[in-house]
Amino acid sequence: MPNPKLAPVILLSPVENGYVAYDPVADRLHHLNPVAALLAELCDGSRSIDEIRGLVGPLLPEGQLGEIERWIDEALRNFRRRSSIPSPSGSNKATKSRPPTSA
Repeated sequence: MPNPKLAPVILLSPVENGYVAYDPVADRLHHLNPVAALLAELCDGSRSIDEIRGLVGPLLPEGQLGEIERWIDEALRNFRRRSSIPSPSGSNKATKSRPPTSA
């Protein structure tokens, strides 16, 4: 699986409690909480999913490793589903199947 990377068309902007990410292809605005904003920053193509898990995991509550792993995997799947990160096949098709939520 290739390293996750935000699509170049995604525009990130910091706001008081995280980021907003605008996807002009899907015409969607996503509100990202601070951890989701960090995930977006780390998805620059230079890190594997395991490296991202290793960086984000220590920032989340202790004793919840299984929950953290599930949460990070879900956040990355949500980014892919919303065309923010190319799928493993390299496709980066926009979809409007789900409303945006904070990751």
